[in-house]
Amino acid sequence: MVSFQELLKATDGFASANLIGEGCFGRVYRGILDQNQERNVIAVKVMNLLEQGGSKSFLKECKTLRNVRHRNLVRIISACSGIDFQGNPFKALMYEFMPNGSLEGWLHATKEANTIEHGEPKILNFPQRLNIAIDVASALDYLHHHCEVPVVHCDLKPSNILLDHDMVAHVGDFGLARFSPKSINNSCGNSTSTLGLKGTSMALEQWQQQARTCTALEYTCRKCSQQQKSKESKHGRNQKERVPDFHLGSWNCLFR
Repeated sequence: MVSFQELLKATDGFASANLIGEGCFGRVYRGILDQNQERNVIAVKVMNLLEQGGSKSFLKECKTLRNVRHRNLVRIISACSGIDFQGNPFKALMYEFMPNGSLEGWLHATKEANTIEHGEPKILNFPQRLNIAIDVASALDYLHHHCEVPVVHCDLKPSNILLDHDMVAHVGDFGLARFSPKSINNSCGNSTSTLGLKGTSMALEQWQQQARTCTALEYTCRKCSQQQKSKESKHGRNQKERVPDFHLGSWNCLFR
């Protein structure tokens, strides 16, 4: 466990200059942690405990990430659970830092932020896009079929797909993850409980299928669902842009 004081120092007092992301359950800061005579660049997710579900999200992410290991999942380094300098409860998670940010940042970069180091354009070429899709598919395959207890992410989207220095994709943010029954067919007990397990498993799988479809569509067309909804409300549902069906079929096969 890392102390609040260590994280305060690592992030320069949680300075706005080190803020790299913000979500419903917290903010993410870039930090430099000095441990064992080593300086490690980390990402620090400070949980918003005032938000309903913030503490539950912290516990869920700790429980999930301590039981999974895969090259395409964000690696958790440590956690902090204590009080801040004002005596308020404080919880944070530390992850391996991903220098190339999120996939969302590459798909929807603003004109001002559309460059990376040395002024190079922030554009994904086709081999990079294909490799990222394969990385995400590999992570999902591991979570669904190779964990002791299958894990359904429940919040898969480009902002939760992070890219390391070599543009290898890592799936992160497991605050909404759910554990799925391992084997419905081997469930014992009366038919009512078995059907209940089956219903839960099917609902989780449908949820994950929808997330895969939305992510694949956004990845292919570079348009997020919020943009599409805004367009529909402005021009009417019949005026929305149509996307060829083969996109969904091709990408769904890859993300299974």
